[in-house]
Amino acid sequence: MKSDEDLVSAFGAVIDFANKNSDEGLIRHVIKTIDDGKSWNSEWEITEHFLAQSAVQFPHSLDYVARVIAWRVRSEMEVDRAMWVEVFCNAIAKASGLGRDSEVIWSLWALKELRSKIPKDLSSSICKNNNAISLAFLSHMHAGGLTNDKSIAQTLWDRVEGNSYSGPFWPLTLELQHLGIANSNAITASGAEAPLRALHDSGMSLFDWTSGPAVFKKKGGKPSSAIEAYTSDYDDGDGMDDEDEDDDDDQVDPGDFDYL
Repeated sequence: MKSDEDLVSAFGAVIDFANKNSDEGLIRHVIKTIDDGKSWNSEWEITEHFLAQSAVQFPHSLDYVARVIAWRVRSEMEVDRAMWVEVFCNAIAKASGLGRDSEVIWSLWALKELRSKIPKDLSSSICKNNNAISLAFLSHMHAGGLTNDKSIAQTLWDRVEGNSYSGPFWPLTLELQHLGIANSNAITASGAEAPLRALHDSGMSLFDWTSGPAVFKKKGGKPSSAIEAYTSDYDDGDGMDDEDEDDDDDQVDPGDFDYL
């Protein structure tokens, strides 16, 4: 088995290469390689900090990182909760102002799995800057007691533009109605498209609030890995252009992580 210093060096090489080449896919590939090897419990303290650094520096890896942390929480394994709450809150602070909804939603989901409340300044930023899907998930955070803003329910309703049933914010109004979150203003139903009106009237929802990582849907006890099986551009090769293959100084070998 290699030493802790070797592992730190290997992760450092991955981070350096990804930074130098603006290659966030390599980060995702390494995370998936560790997960495929079911190696998260080996040297977790070091690997956890690699994941945190990945989430901070490479936001396109945030979904993989969130899956790993949620899987460990649900499997009753150790995580540095305080650190991860800070990581995901910081991710929301950066992404919400830029309207990067995917990062916002993954961070909200991770905070939900950590049972951590979202501060008022962050929920206010989401309400101001993000789309209807992000706001819809935020409404579930509120209903689940995971928001600090006492007036957030009306703030969410105030974001609705156009027809409440079939306008651009229909995913938000669907969730607000599903959750029974009252509106001080009357819902405008005039001109609503029948299918969307039917979804609202039947109390449908786009989310399963209790759902964890997809790997928990498999039968047969606790899952041994965090990320469900699917392919990406990095699953079938080394993720590098042909012109880079002979540059040995810049290569990062995923086999460096086989010993974990």
